[in-house]
Amino acid sequence: MFDEERFKVLLGDYFDESLKGHDRVLFEEMLKTTAKARELFWEAAAHHALAREWALTSIGIDRAALIEGGEAAEGNIVDFKPERKSSLRFVVGGLAAAAALVMAFVFLNRTVAPKDVSGPAATAAETDTEASGGIAMIALSSEARWGLQEKGRLPKDELRPGPLRLMSGTIRIDFYSGTNLWVRGPAEIDLISQNEVRLESGDLFAVVPAAAIGFKVISGDASITDLGTQFGVRRKDGVDEIHVFEGRVAVKDGAASGSKVLTTGQAVRIEQGVWNARAADVSQFPDRNAIEQKLESERETRFSEWTHEAEKFTRRPDVLVHYLFDRKGRSGQIPNLVPDASGVTNGALIGGEWSTGRWEKKKALSFNGVG
Repeated sequence: MFDEERFKVLLGDYFDESLKGHDRVLFEEMLKTTAKARELFWEAAAHHALAREWALTSIGIDRAALIEGGEAAEGNIVDFKPERKSSLRFVVGGLAAAAALVMAFVFLNRTVAPKDVSGPAATAAETDTEASGGIAMIALSSEARWGLQEKGRLPKDELRPGPLRLMSGTIRIDFYSGTNLWVRGPAEIDLISQNEVRLESGDLFAVVPAAAIGFKVISGDASITDLGTQFGVRRKDGVDEIHVFEGRVAVKDGAASGSKVLTTGQAVRIEQGVWNARAADVSQFPDRNAIEQKLESERETRFSEWTHEAEKFTRRPDVLVHYLFDRKGRSGQIPNLVPDASGVTNGALIGGEWSTGRWEKKKALSFNGVG
């Protein structure tokens, strides 16, 4: 059974950066297997990130000054004056709400202090996390068709550093740093760490919470570093486009010295070292709301079909025992749902707890214990 008090102690050690060895393994296992543990973690992570933001603001530290030694200063902001207005004003409210929600999903990561992206060295906590294997997970998948090396990828699969090839469809990758990355195929990306990816081709949309400031996308010769933002990057036929929908990003071209900053509503197209300003256009990137609505509709349909087939199976005359694990019987029992079945055919629940199943409306059994 889930030991909530023990988990809270481990949770405190995690945010104090003192969680190591067996305790860290136990902590991660609790998060993977217990819904209550994830709920407590998300709540604590959100409070932790918000407290850090408040503290930085209180002492007058600018986020941009934390990136590359303050190189992204106001004096370096590109003076872009696009001819048309961005359509962003129609979606800012939804994006801001999404960013606030994302802050609660800082999962199995380093401390929420920003990463120093000026050098190759990682923090000890990052090294520990990444050495253990995964740096992200597939959160959502809509009509995804993978390359030969990635066949069989499914939502909830853990991702390790390395290349990913998406032939078509759209996926959302949730990094353990808290960043959400929407990728639309055809696309090729290389996962470098929980704070950095390389885009070889395709479209991506990044939602970066305050706790993951400094997330970096490398696209061709361009390096795009988040300054607390939502942005899109497109790479096709050697041409890079960077669109900023909220916040700011620092953009550095391989041949240029220093970096320049793009702010909300600005975009740039980089071709053979030539920069062309334009307005940010969110319609060129994955429509996150439409995808999530479509997936929710598909889940409702599958759940309805499953319920119908399960009821049919239960009524078959040749079925003697049918456990659905989707509802509670009396304490400690899993009911046999076959009509008029004897009570002695009910199952006994030992050492498990009820949690969410394949769909939000379906229950399931979760087991978390040495046995």
